Amino acid sequence: MKELDLINKITKIFNENNDKSIIMGPGDDCAVLDLGDKDNFYVFTVDEIVENTHFILDFLKPEEIAIKLVRMNVSDVLSMGRANPFYALVSGGIDFKKIDDKWILRFLRTLKKEFDCWGIKNIGGNLSRSSNIFFSIKLIGKVEKNYVVYRKGAKEGDFLCVYGFCGSSMAAVDIMKNKKRNGITKIEEKLVYYFTRPKLYKDFIWENCKYFSAMIDNSDGIYRSALILSKENNLKVVIDFKNMEKLVKPEVLKWCEINKKNPFDYSLFGGEDYNPIFSVSEKNLKFLNDKNIKIIGRFKRGKGVEVLNYDGKIKNFEHF
Repeated sequence: MKELDLINKITKIFNENNDKSIIMGPGDDCAVLDLGDKDNFYVFTVDEIVENTHFILDFLKPEEIAIKLVRMNVSDVLSMGRANPFYALVSGGIDFKKIDDKWILRFLRTLKKEFDCWGIKNIGGNLSRSSNIFFSIKLIGKVEKNYVVYRKGAKEGDFLCVYGFCGSSMAAVDIMKNKKRNGITKIEEKLVYYFTRPKLYKDFIWENCKYFSAMIDNSDGIYRSALILSKENNLKVVIDFKNMEKLVKPEVLKWCEINKKNPFDYSLFGGEDYNPIFSVSEKNLKFLNDKNIKIIGRFKRGKGVEVLNYDGKIKNFEHF
């Protein structure tokens, strides 16, 4: 079963629509609960980083894994609008034949520093033995009721926009799969840096989310994110492949040129960049005056995702 199909089945089975405190259950970046706070909803999310699925142990440093783990979870919270995480539960599976005490201490100290940067307090967790090392974070946060944004909310005619750049993480994954850390170039080291330290855009989201009709974080790539938004909003998303050119960092362009790869495929299909993907109406677009906003498509009547000016093979991002 494909990952997206499995998620759809989970969402259908666990749709608890008889509990009025559940504002949003399975199917968005966070679950959203009304727990009686006058001004805020509470948001809950969980994500994990798994050896040989999300990272290669011999390639990445423990500090890099810790930073990536925190930011991929914080990204889910920020994608709900004017939101903040504040509590975390951390769990992990460890094999001390692969890592030692020093590795764990380096990981934990960096985890603490990263939590401090985001105002997060660790309040508990769980440890187990595992042949594949993994770490998981459950985040609890708040989102202002007047500034919450869901995946659902886009209207026919809305623009699909991206803030920041895409494709760097997918390029880094190719590098990690095919090279040893001590054998990579300066450009490749930069791409690995982007992978392990994804930039999050809290200030932009907090300032502008009131103009968004829908939002999702770019954990799964633009194409798959567009599929999700299409399904949630019962609309067709039309993307122009030519718009992928403006989403690629110079380092990705250079690396792809050297390695004879298409950088714009990376920007369309590559996941784990964690920048916001959002919809905005034509009326509200004029309020978004920021050069880092890129319009890549539009919502139209219909279903699915259409990519104009693209003759390659659609490669839907999958975590497994």
